[in-house]
Amino acid sequence: MCAMIGITTFIELDEFIKIRRAYANSVATAGGVPVLLSPIVDEKLAEELADRLDGLLLSGGGDINPIHYQEEPHPTLDLVCDIRDQYEFQLAKAFMNRKKPILAICRGAQVLNVVLGGTLIQDVPSQVTTDLPHSQEADRHIATHTIQIDPQSKLAEILDQCQIDVNSFHHQSVKDLPETCQATAYTSDGVVEAFEYQGDQFALAVQWHPEAMTHDEYSLKLFRYFVEKCACS
Repeated sequence: MCAMIGITTFIELDEFIKIRRAYANSVATAGGVPVLLSPIVDEKLAEELADRLDGLLLSGGGDINPIHYQEEPHPTLDLVCDIRDQYEFQLAKAFMNRKKPILAICRGAQVLNVVLGGTLIQDVPSQVTTDLPHSQEADRHIATHTIQIDPQSKLAEILDQCQIDVNSFHHQSVKDLPETCQATAYTSDGVVEAFEYQGDQFALAVQWHPEAMTHDEYSLKLFRYFVEKCACS
């Protein structure tokens, strides 16, 4: 039976629930069944979803309210959505508690880090010395910079590669990781591009957008591995 994988969505100002279809397409292409999750703040609902689904994909999107990691907002902070923050935190905690697989992408990586006790760089352009285009102008399917992957990491094992080219659409990133996580990929300027949970559960976070690059063998490998792990959960 195919793995049922929940994908987080978001609310626009017009109250419509939205998500780029590339997330669902990538899960389906990898052999899973994508299930779009409504942004409803309800801890019992989050627990029910974690019981019924085989895995969780935390999708990309806007900034997280820095109040959740005890910082004041940076001047570049975009609009935040407390509903999205809360419901994604509830889902991440529920899936972590059940040791079910999680793939966290871009904002999703930042959500997982904050949920586990980490902090964020609120604005890479002004807080990191870099010439890299972390928020590229090129189309989403085009890779614009290279990342280096720890050869001892799960990510390197999945991709069978220690260096790949990725796309990039973020102005925030991981700053401090909790003790339970290990950074496993970086850009040349030191920005964390991936981290992994070190416990007996598959929870992998990437800062780029592999769902927009499933024409690339490495992005497809990542989704196929995630779906396989979910099928075994």
